[in-house]
Amino acid sequence: MERELERRFNALALLVVFVFTVLFGRLGYLQIIRREEYQRLADGNRIRLIPIPASRGVIYDRNGVPIVNSRPAYTVSLIPLGQGIDPQVLDRLASILGMSRADLDQLIKERQGRPFEPIRIASDITPEVYTKIEEDRYELPGVVVDVQPVRNYVYGDFASQVLGYVREISAEQLKTLEAKGITDYKMGDLYGQMGIENKLDQYLRGQAGGRQVEVDSLGRPIRIVGEQKPVPGDDVTLTLDAQLQLVAEQALTESFKKLQAQGSDANAGAVVVEDVRTGQILAIASKPSFDPNIFNGIITTDLYNQLFNNPLNPFNNRVLTGTFAPGSTFKMAVAAAALQEGVVTPSEIITCTGQYWTIAPKKCWVPTGHGPENIVQALQNSCNVFFYEMGRRLGPDRIASYASQFGFGQPTGIDLPGERAGTLPSTAWKEQAAKAGIVSDGRWWPAETLDMAIGQGFDAFTPLQLVNYVATLANGGTRYQPYLIQQIRDASGKVVMENQPKVLNTVSVSQQNLDVVRQGMLAVAEQGTAAWVFKNYPIKVAGKTGTAETGRGNKNNGWFVAYAPFDKPEIAVAVLVEGGGHGSTSGAPVAKAIFDQYFHLAPAPQASTTGAAAAATALTPPDGTALRAQTAVTPAQPTQPAQPVQPIQPAQPTQTPTDGNEPASPPVAPAGAGASAPAESSSGGGNGAAAPAEGGGLPPPGPGFSP
Repeated sequence: MERELERRFNALALLVVFVFTVLFGRLGYLQIIRREEYQRLADGNRIRLIPIPASRGVIYDRNGVPIVNSRPAYTVSLIPLGQGIDPQVLDRLASILGMSRADLDQLIKERQGRPFEPIRIASDITPEVYTKIEEDRYELPGVVVDVQPVRNYVYGDFASQVLGYVREISAEQLKTLEAKGITDYKMGDLYGQMGIENKLDQYLRGQAGGRQVEVDSLGRPIRIVGEQKPVPGDDVTLTLDAQLQLVAEQALTESFKKLQAQGSDANAGAVVVEDVRTGQILAIASKPSFDPNIFNGIITTDLYNQLFNNPLNPFNNRVLTGTFAPGSTFKMAVAAAALQEGVVTPSEIITCTGQYWTIAPKKCWVPTGHGPENIVQALQNSCNVFFYEMGRRLGPDRIASYASQFGFGQPTGIDLPGERAGTLPSTAWKEQAAKAGIVSDGRWWPAETLDMAIGQGFDAFTPLQLVNYVATLANGGTRYQPYLIQQIRDASGKVVMENQPKVLNTVSVSQQNLDVVRQGMLAVAEQGTAAWVFKNYPIKVAGKTGTAETGRGNKNNGWFVAYAPFDKPEIAVAVLVEGGGHGSTSGAPVAKAIFDQYFHLAPAPQASTTGAAAAATALTPPDGTALRAQTAVTPAQPTQPAQPVQPIQPAQPTQTPTDGNEPASPPVAPAGAGASAPAESSSGGGNGAAAPAEGGGLPPPGPGFSP
């Protein structure tokens, strides 16, 4: 019996020893072998790494006026605590923020990153929302309110398509960047969505910092363990003149109002101003526009639909992406080609009877005709018959060759994303278009040459191409690449990038022939279709009006292009008013307001400001250092989006045209003559279809053609 008990005792002892050996072995394994791993896991539960976003760089105009900066604001974030987010917390948070639970769930789904990484839910919240969250803090575990810099577009919708806006990067954008080898972005980062904010995002974004925060079992912060301060983004100086930009926007809006008072529905257009000596863009306006400050707040489904499903597309920068028939503004290119090719001389007289029958029945916009005129007078009067004959003599390919030298049918290379090439037709282009199914017939018909010669038919160009072409005419034939970005400086003030003027080409037109074309443009402003605006103006202006068919009934687009001073050119202007009708009445007054401002002939405009960091009501250079958001300061009261800028009334002319240069309403073409001919420009029938007014240009010619 004793031996049996001893045997059992020994077995039990061995079992105990074995168990303790296993336990101590496991304990040693966990404590020694895997100590660092479990230490990290414990710290992961106790320590939160809270990113500190960098303040994006300031964007200035050419005179040092801050037009985009950052300001501190309260931001709501959600930190997943590992065990999932309590649905009741989400319901309560959605209610406080005034959004639907579905919208909140969608936000979390889109922005979910790594575990314990904050998901930004709302920026720039109101004091009322902040108070409600603070009151319910113990019922909202994982909800954090902190101070972060938000983008502040000082003057609201000012140059909005140029400046762009920022939102959190999407999964698709992140994937695209990674495919390009750019790996320093993650979900939750702010990313420029268009314009300069997009183009220069890697300069503007800065380098984020971080804060290690110890939390309790409920995820509430206890103390800060460590911190790395963020590095602000680089500052950008643009070539824009904020005063001139403001005048351009206000004058364009005023043109809409005057046209609408006369029964027009014109409510979209574009203006662009270029320094003819360098290619610098001084103003670039597209209407309608939007206030980028909207994107600091919550974008609900309803607001999203209002913004992005707007038929007028306020996000479309018409200066770069809109392709339009240029109408009679194209006639200078045809005139230059005709003179250089020797198919006409400055003194040759052609008689306009109001009709042109050589190839197809065509009409001039003056039914009784302009009578005998030379090429300068034909430009002055915008005579279609004269330029039909120039088109017949030149043919489409010679016109296209010279127009290409002026930059038509190709991107200008401006430093903004999204520029379109437009359409410069030719016989080869039409053959390619037919093969791609763009047009039904690849043959070039003679009547299409007549349409092309007056800026109709397949012609479709951007306002930026028009202003660059006029600048080339003005400066004697040198085509500069337009640019907006003047300089980039880092946080220490060191210049990291600076643009210089770049010559693209010189047109093969003699100075003598260019002088003849410029004399025609001067005559337009002093005696022709724009004389009612510029006659006796203190600065000599050379310009050209245009009225372009759109294929949408009588909704013709109004164009005006010009440069000044005539004797020593400094700036070129292109104005487009969609549905504006006659360019002399819709576009020329806008250009005049711009010249008034540039040459200091009118009082400086005033602008509304928006955001807590607005520098001042007047657009004046700031004193001291750049305005930057300091995340340690208490945010100012959140503000409402800026109110629309009050338009400046452009100076009124003494009288409207009454001499038949540009009639109040277009004459009606006789039966069989095709579409009615608007003032200054008409296809007058024939086989060429009118170019669509917006984004409807056909593919460009050349080896890179694609449908």
